[in-house]
Amino acid sequence: MTFDAEQFKENLTARLRRQYGKDITQANKHDLFDAVSASALEIIMPNWMNTRKEYEAKPTKQLYYLSAEFLMGRALGNNLINSGIMEQVKDVLKDMNISYDFIEDEEPDAGLGNGGLGRLAACFLDSLATLEYPGHGYGIRYEYGMFEQHIINGEQVEFPDNWLKHRDPWEVKRSDLAVTVKFGGQIKYGKTPDGQDRFYLENAEEITATPYDM
Repeated sequence: MTFDAEQFKENLTARLRRQYGKDITQANKHDLFDAVSASALEIIMPNWMNTRKEYEAKPTKQLYYLSAEFLMGRALGNNLINSGIMEQVKDVLKDMNISYDFIEDEEPDAGLGNGGLGRLAACFLDSLATLEYPGHGYGIRYEYGMFEQHIINGEQVEFPDNWLKHRDPWEVKRSDLAVTVKFGGQIKYGKTPDGQDRFYLENAEEITATPYDM
């Protein structure tokens, strides 16, 4: 994977300017984390696009792993290591007087279900990618993920884990693939004009489900 240090700097400063209206000297910890992540995604995204094009050009059997949990870990470090650009990015940040270790800690764990099954699911995806098998993981984008636990007055108190408080720079919203999902309601039976049986749902609650790529 080709790494252009000057282009990375340009992407980073442009992200700060467009997203936050700041330069390097004004940016806080979260601003810098977001800008570095977005700049790294600019390098990784062509691989995503080329892979999708290859699947479309040469239709092949693909594996789809469905899980209620995915414990993927923090994306910034994983993606930089797997792309082979960790040291180059650290060097660029050092030139800009930014500590990689300082901003890495800003990333929250993705609240996609952090149990043992989630770790297993993540390992499956890592193996598929390493072996270059065409595969995908499908899970649930929980709004609050796992809950946080605090001890207050000697008692355990749960708080929501608001991992989406800030925009996740690794998510790619796919509004073009959104679908309507119906909950509840009543199933009715009827006939089509040509006499065929027909079942349909009435009085259901409709939710728009929008997928995100990560």
